Amino acid sequence: IESLSHLPGWAGGLFGGLVMGITLRLLDPLLRLHGERIARRLTPCPAPVTAPRSRSVLVVDDHEGCRQLLAAMLREALGLPVYEARSGAEARGLMARHHCGAVLCDLILPDELGGDVLAAIGRKGDVLMSGVAEADALDAAAERCHAVAMRKPIDRARIVDHITAALGAT
Repeated sequence: IESLSHLPGWAGGLFGGLVMGITLRLLDPLLRLHGERIARRLTPCPAPVTAPRSRSVLVVDDHEGCRQLLAAMLREALGLPVYEARSGAEARGLMARHHCGAVLCDLILPDELGGDVLAAIGRKGDVLMSGVAEADALDAAAERCHAVAMRKPIDRARIVDHITAALGAT
């Protein structure tokens, strides 16, 4: 910067403007993505397409061990098909194909929030779960998407009873 001290003041302003423009150009994709996420949370979800729900369960969790444990527990307890998803996008695809009657979804997924996934499905009574979120944050997210909040580790009897009741509504 000292080597630029011989330039007139307007040149320094031009240089600063160029640096700022390049910085904003590089940050634009990140800022746009962040803005879209905020906008998605602030805008109401479109009315879901209602399709007959099947007697199956979808477990959505990016933690493989937790997802597999919950799925195995539900398969054993209910004797029904249990599908597994690692992300919001994968969950949406499985719901479109199988129309699961009940969904257990982790709050924090790699591509979006579990509450957004459940809000897009648009039903009451699915389960939003978390082992890391504060109880108030989990409760608020569950209320927004009309889900039941459950803290990990999940009580086996409680989740089986809840899923059985949710499937009874199908």
